[in-house]
Amino acid sequence: MILSKQEKNLGQDREQDKEQEKLPLDNGNDFSTAESDKFYMDIAINQAEQAAKQGEVPVGAVIVYEDPSSQEKQIIAQAYNLRETKHDPCAHAEVIAMQRAAQALGYWRLHECILYVTLEPCIMCAGAIINARVKHIVYGCDDPKAGAVRSIYNILSDERLNHRTSFIAGLEAKRCAKLLKDFFRARRLENKQKSKRQKQNTYQVLKKNSLISIPNDEL
Repeated sequence: MILSKQEKNLGQDREQDKEQEKLPLDNGNDFSTAESDKFYMDIAINQAEQAAKQGEVPVGAVIVYEDPSSQEKQIIAQAYNLRETKHDPCAHAEVIAMQRAAQALGYWRLHECILYVTLEPCIMCAGAIINARVKHIVYGCDDPKAGAVRSIYNILSDERLNHRTSFIAGLEAKRCAKLLKDFFRARRLENKQKSKRQKQNTYQVLKKNSLISIPNDEL
C-alpha cells in the first residue's frame, strides 16, 4: 500500500504526539546521567524554596558548565525569581542564572552549559535560552498557561531559529509543582484574610461614626 505524503506526515505527527506524552521527555542527546540530573535539580528546588521565603514565586535555576575536554562539570550559577524584590519584570530565575553564568565564563555563549530549572520556561526565558546558545535544559513541572518549551510553544525545538536546545521535561515534577501550589494557596489565604480584616476595619469605623448599621453575620 502506497501512502500519500499527507498520510505519512499525519502518521509522523501522531507518533510525535505519543512521544510528547512521555515523562521525562528527552528530545536530544543524553548530556548527563539521571543521577546527576537529580542532584542539580535538587539544588534548583532549594533555590525555589529560598524564593518562596522572600515572597517570590518559587522558581529556581542552576547552570552547570561541562568542560569539553575533560567532561568535568561544575555549577557556575544559581538563581531564583526576584521580580518582586527588584521590581523587574525580566528578573526570572533562568535569566538571572544565565547572566551570572555569562559573567563567570567571561562570554555570553553558553553552548557548553546545561540549565536546570524547576518550572518550564516562559516565552521570554525560552528566547533568552536560544540567544545564549544553551546546549541543554532540564526542567521540572510543565506550565500549561505560559510554557514555551512544549506546553504552548515549542521555541527550543523550532527549526526556523538559528539554534535549537535539547531538553528533558518532568524531572521532580511533583515536587516542583507542589512548591508552586503551596505558595499560591498560601497567598490566596493571606489575601482572603487581608480582605476580611479590611472589611471589619471599615465596619468598625462606620459603626463608630454611626453612619451605617450592618449585621455582624454579613461580615
